[in-house]
Amino acid sequence: MAEVVQRNNEEILPQFEEIIQLKLFTPSEMKELIRKHVEYEYKLVRREKSVKDFLEYINYKKDFLKLARIRMKSKAVSKKDRRRIERMLIKHVSKLYDSMVKFFSADISLWQDYIDFMTKEKQYTKVVMIYDSLLSFHMGEAKLFINSAKFLMKYVRDVALARRTLFKGIRLHKNDPLLYQEIFRIELDFASRKRRESSEDEEKLKSDPVLSGKTAEVVYTSALKVITDMNFKFSLLEICLKYKFAKSLQKKIYKSIKSNHNFEPEMWKRIALLQIEGVNFETFDTSCTKSKDIFKQRVWKCFNVFLKAVKVLPTEMMWFHFIDTFFELLKSYPEKCEFLNKFLINLIQRNTVQSLLHEEHYLCWIENTEKHISLENLMSLIENAIQAFPQSAKLWLKKLQYHLGQHDPEKFKQIFTEAHKCLKDEHSQYMLWQFMLQSCVDLSVSEINAFFENLIKESPVTYPTLRPLYLDWIISKNNLTLARAVFANVSQIPPYNIELFRKMISMERSQKTIDVTIVRQLYEMACLYFGSTHSELWLDYVQFEKSYGNPMHVTNIYWTAVKQLEPSLSDRFITEFSLLKTA
Repeated sequence: MAEVVQRNNEEILPQFEEIIQLKLFTPSEMKELIRKHVEYEYKLVRREKSVKDFLEYINYKKDFLKLARIRMKSKAVSKKDRRRIERMLIKHVSKLYDSMVKFFSADISLWQDYIDFMTKEKQYTKVVMIYDSLLSFHMGEAKLFINSAKFLMKYVRDVALARRTLFKGIRLHKNDPLLYQEIFRIELDFASRKRRESSEDEEKLKSDPVLSGKTAEVVYTSALKVITDMNFKFSLLEICLKYKFAKSLQKKIYKSIKSNHNFEPEMWKRIALLQIEGVNFETFDTSCTKSKDIFKQRVWKCFNVFLKAVKVLPTEMMWFHFIDTFFELLKSYPEKCEFLNKFLINLIQRNTVQSLLHEEHYLCWIENTEKHISLENLMSLIENAIQAFPQSAKLWLKKLQYHLGQHDPEKFKQIFTEAHKCLKDEHSQYMLWQFMLQSCVDLSVSEINAFFENLIKESPVTYPTLRPLYLDWIISKNNLTLARAVFANVSQIPPYNIELFRKMISMERSQKTIDVTIVRQLYEMACLYFGSTHSELWLDYVQFEKSYGNPMHVTNIYWTAVKQLEPSLSDRFITEFSLLKTA
């Protein structure tokens, strides 16, 4: 072990000699640096290798490299010397990475960390070698072939090597669409770059198989032999649309989509959405015109595509895509609300569409049109929405919200009552009451309390989460008498809720003159219902008696808690009680 460490230290000795010669570090710093290097080297030669040891050493060397660069910059070291030092340090980090991925080759994240570091240091030749090794270990990961090809195109600019890498990946993963997409993109990107560099006229460019996009067309044809999925074809079309010179290929892909997927609703939707992006499927021109109404023109084209679609495919799913797309547009372009609203009204007047609307559609329509239509039309829209979805809490809240602004308490109470009858689940009731308690300034406390009393009478056990919410609101009004009455009314109804007791205890303890008897009763009731599972409740009770009540009661509380708590919580209570007693 010592011999291996000694040999490794001798290999990195030139680093320290150069650094000492340039006086980048003080003698004491150099002594510490050498000590740390030896310490890390000994860790790496252990019988059982650890990723943690490798990463600690690598990160230490990276930090050392950063510090060395800072010192060289501050001491105005020449570029030649600076590069020599950096080269040696980077080489050593690379050696450490090589050792790590040799022992832990299955961990792709370690390889990626290695690649990121060497890319950052612009060691591109080394990165190509790393990718070769990585792909030999992980041939089953198609994504790695793509990453390698992207690196080769971006940093090395070697299209031939990128092609070979992707073709190798395709031989191993014949049905992977991502590999075909990447080589398709590379061929078009390479052709585009060469066309920009070329001084040839357009006719000569068209006759060149590479510069005209013919190689990309070959890739497309080969891909269709193994992958016929519509989404895959659209992905290639979207890539192809970025290159103006590839119009013939764009038409070919579009024709394949139309002829093979004409009865798929998703195809029509995607074609319609491409109209919004400005794609003209007659000329395949994606350039923007100077017309101020370009958006309106695109929406009309989108609308016409859907009209054609529902004639070819008059199914519910096709109509749903039609209406859903225009709601998506409304959400994406709220500033075009008035224009898009005309299309939505046109659609919803059709009987086929009305039954297809979802709750989210109505909410989207209400939220995006509320500032652009009259209150009467808005309320009519909300009424229609609630008629379609009577159990939607969000729609009822919208209706209450707009009636709240009318300052008509009686009408508001009437709508609230209707909503309360329609909304059956606990969460919806919670949302309804939360809105009522937070927003209703036109109703008195007694009127709201009457609502709540009726709720309890109708269904005393249905909505336990409403009780703490309502009690909390009563407490916020500083009405102690009413709070005690409400608590007495709801606290005895199962299922019992510990939050009720906590809120009431907190209110009673916040009074200027604390009624010890009442608070003690609250603690005793709470401990009776929840004492077996809440050790902190007993501790609060103990602290209250010590601070405000009778300290003589503490012993009785302690033994009652020990007996009533579950065994694991009892031990915890005894420990915390001892700490409390010591404090």
